[in-house]
Order: sequence, then C-alpha cells, then structure tokens
Amino acid sequence: MIAPRHTSGEYTVGRYQGAYAVFCGCEVIARGYTSVANAEAKVDALHRQDGLTERDCIRCGDEFMSEGAHHRMCAPCRAGASDIFDGAV
Repeated sequence: MIAPRHTSGEYTVGRYQGAYAVFCGCEVIARGYTSVANAEAKVDALHRQDGLTERDCIRCGDEFMSEGAHHRMCAPCRAGASDIFDGAV
C-alpha cells in the first residue's frame, strides 16, 4: 500500500493495487477506481451518508433518511409537492 495523497475529512484517497482507493485511517473502504476524481466522488458520497439522520416527513409522517434540517420531506412527498408547485420544491 502506498500512503494516501489526497485528504478530505476522515477519508483519504490513495493508490492501492494499481488503482485508486478510499481509506478510513489504514482501512480500505472502497477500491478499484480508475481516477482520483471517481474516488473523490465516493468520498463525497460517504460524507453525505455520514450526515444522514432518520426523520419524520412533515407531510405524511413516514420515517426517511434526511440530509439535514433543510430536508424535511420524503422523496415521494417532495415529488408530489414539486408537481403541484411546478418544480419549485
């Protein structure tokens, strides 16, 4: 393993077995990326996933995984509201 070069929060991107990989400390989280950009996209996805919390939808009350305080409607309710308000939601 070669030491990771690119850093983003607790995740790093570096070379591993001839490709790029995402590391958390010394552990390989994801591997096999052909470019740094693809591996960094995975890091972004992991950061979004880390920030998810379970919330109740303000419209229907169903539980869903929310990205933060700004995200209060589940996907079906958001789609329905978007149809009603012509894409404004």
